[in-house]
Amino acid sequence: EIPVTRNGKLDKRALPEIKTYKTLEYAAPENAEQKVICDVFGEVLNVERVGIKDSFFELGGDSIKAIRIISKLRNYGYTLTVKEIMSGKTAERISGMIRHDDNLQEYEQGEVFGKIIKTPIVREFERWNLARPEHFNQTMMFDVSEMDNDLIRKSIEELVKHHDMLRAVYRNGELEILSIKDSKLFDYYEFDYSNEIDRRTSVDTKCTELQSSIDLESGPLVKVAVFELGAEKIMMFCIHHIAVDGVSWRILSSDFDTVVNQLRDGRPVELPAKTASYIDWCNALEKLKESADMQKDKIYWNKIGQQLDEFAFISESKVKSYDTGFRVINFEKSITDKLIHEAHRAYNTEINDLLLSGLIRAVYMWKGVTDAAVTLESHGREEEIVGIKIDSTVGWFTSSYPVILHHESDLSSQIISVKEMLYEIPSNGLTYGLFCESEFAYPDISFNYLGEMKSSDDPIRYTSGESVSDENHLPGNISLNGFISNGVLEFTITYNKMVFNETEMDSFAEAYTNALNEIILHCVYQEDEIQTISDLTDEELNADEMELLNEFYDF
Repeated sequence: EIPVTRNGKLDKRALPEIKTYKTLEYAAPENAEQKVICDVFGEVLNVERVGIKDSFFELGGDSIKAIRIISKLRNYGYTLTVKEIMSGKTAERISGMIRHDDNLQEYEQGEVFGKIIKTPIVREFERWNLARPEHFNQTMMFDVSEMDNDLIRKSIEELVKHHDMLRAVYRNGELEILSIKDSKLFDYYEFDYSNEIDRRTSVDTKCTELQSSIDLESGPLVKVAVFELGAEKIMMFCIHHIAVDGVSWRILSSDFDTVVNQLRDGRPVELPAKTASYIDWCNALEKLKESADMQKDKIYWNKIGQQLDEFAFISESKVKSYDTGFRVINFEKSITDKLIHEAHRAYNTEINDLLLSGLIRAVYMWKGVTDAAVTLESHGREEEIVGIKIDSTVGWFTSSYPVILHHESDLSSQIISVKEMLYEIPSNGLTYGLFCESEFAYPDISFNYLGEMKSSDDPIRYTSGESVSDENHLPGNISLNGFISNGVLEFTITYNKMVFNETEMDSFAEAYTNALNEIILHCVYQEDEIQTISDLTDEELNADEMELLNEFYDF
């Protein structure tokens, strides 16, 4: 029976929720390679039992998690690429691509120090001309209730000695890694707030105070504070952004647990083998810039850059000043679960394909524009393009680049349009900063999905203060930063209150919520799996189709 309203119309709200069930039976590993892939998938993706036919994406995989999988596999003596994981999808297919890693020690395993050639993102940091560049950090809070303070301090010291970039300083316009003997390593503090009436406020205030006191020129760029809070104890781990990024935190979090367990058991500290240093990476980028193979990238990015002014919907002449406002969007846990595990089957998508499809639909509903320029951020760890391994390296590798999003009235066309546009981007955006870092205007909107953060059955109830000074204003007038934590997708919208009032931003936040929900549910209830051009291999396209496709991309 179809439920109807009093007026005889379909009552959608009375319809029961459609529950989908995974019907694929568990298929056990058949060889050593398949077993290790299944084991590592389970560890990184937090899945209890992974079969060889289970899809990486339906298990909650993304490119950031693929990097962690590569790092874990190296510990077992195997090597893979992100592209092979993303295209193979299942342990069964990936096992045919996996190789024994014969060069586990090909990179320097001792300390690395010296001057650093600036990467595009570091030059971008300089171009922002922040009012308080020293207060521009990334921070994590750790539950350390079961650890004594001496163990915590020794563990952080081991991390700073091992991960060379944590000993960096930025002085006289130059970035440099100091040797262990010349570095202050990190600042360490202990506070007992057990008797404080409002512990949360006290912790938050102290964290902000510490975060604002980093000295870029003398260092250290790492600050650690341990707070005694009665029955619990927490640790603030703060690092200036110039030395760390989102993937780095996953490396550091894993390595912190490893060091703590080794020291607690009285074992020698032994961390995963180092991959290429940040200095090696910067040198390799400079060589890449001069490569003849990169000229197509340069032509592409110049074409995109010349369109940015055309697709701006805010006139820079109207922006006289900046005053920061915030909005937070939290999606339902059930919707987040569908986004992670179910929605990508329909169009063989990655999560950004859907998040950005929702974004352009929201902008259309909000402002009525059919095209919008957006600055994207990605992890930037394009090992296959640069030619060196960095999956265990800490540093700021982020790539920042513009895209033009086009609105389509049909949901299916919208998803395919965004997916194919993202697929067309050369070098996954890495090369925009090499060729066009200061030539073109910034888009009005910036977008960054940080991936799935470390979850806990008992989330830490304390905040780490202000990681970025209120006086620091990044380019653009709307910034969306999203992540998944404890099973919930959350976006923080930072906006310029001198351009948008609260009512306007409430409208935008609601539009994005509705648009993304609509996209996700459309994909989940899509019966057919739709294959698009980017899903096909050269072998699956005949000669005529390939010729037309090449003409299209050239155009």
